Amino acid sequence: FSYESTGNDNENDGIVKFKLVQLEKDLRNDDLDFRPKYTPQIFVQNKAFFRYYGVQIHVYYLSASNNFYLNIHDDEKINPKSDQQLEPDVIIASLNQWLPSTTTTTNLELFLSKLKTEYKYLPFGEQLLGYELAGHESYFIHRINLQNLPSDSKFFGWYYHLQTFLMFFIDIVPSINKNNLNSIVYIIYQQYKNDNGQISYTPIGFTTVYLYYAYPDKNRPQICEMLILPPYQRKDHGRRFLTAIYEDLRTNSRVQDITAEDPSDEFVALRDLVSLELCHKYLPDLVSKESMLKTDRVTKEMIDK
Repeated sequence: FSYESTGNDNENDGIVKFKLVQLEKDLRNDDLDFRPKYTPQIFVQNKAFFRYYGVQIHVYYLSASNNFYLNIHDDEKINPKSDQQLEPDVIIASLNQWLPSTTTTTNLELFLSKLKTEYKYLPFGEQLLGYELAGHESYFIHRINLQNLPSDSKFFGWYYHLQTFLMFFIDIVPSINKNNLNSIVYIIYQQYKNDNGQISYTPIGFTTVYLYYAYPDKNRPQICEMLILPPYQRKDHGRRFLTAIYEDLRTNSRVQDITAEDPSDEFVALRDLVSLELCHKYLPDLVSKESMLKTDRVTKEMIDK
């Protein structure tokens, strides 16, 4: 994989686009498109080629079932003689190195048939809490303790495919080590109604928390690979998600402290916010104006600001 800017860089604009599909009309709604932060080398190295032919690669996704539909559009037909290495079939084969080939199709009718059965996929794990946004959008946070799952659980394959997004937005290869299942997966599900009015659930954020050993008899949970899918970012899901994880882990008397693996600047800022809110909740005297002024490190003017 290689980095692709998501700013105003026309060199990188419009080669690969994703779309989360819940309703059939979503296929025609360009406002739902979002671009990856990282793209495979084949697209980075051949940007001039793709721009010349007007190639656009749309990846449509059913997140409940982890089914993908690939649609490759070109303004001008690719010359099979001079550009054989970049024909649509070759592009698809390249993408199949990262997208799950068993659930990826170029057949729209097959994809739409899968859309009609999305409601059958119920959330995994135990529900920790639910909340609403905009007064009508319902979300639920679930916990899946991998140690409690049978080795042949469908969750492992399903979650591995969901983690495909990590490569496109965090540049991490998805993996689950079945030899070390001392970990917890947290998932945010959105509840919605499909085209037939049936209640359906789709994951919109997830993370894995590994429970590492801390001397002498404690655990040190480490949050890894936390991702809120782009259409749901900056809508307060991250704060609610991390708070729920902290609240869940703090009930375990064996948890010594909670860490994060190679956190990004965005995650550090989110963690600071959540930590401060939890300090206000559980240690109000520690973060009161009076106690902060006693440290001689802050002034009343600084606190008021």
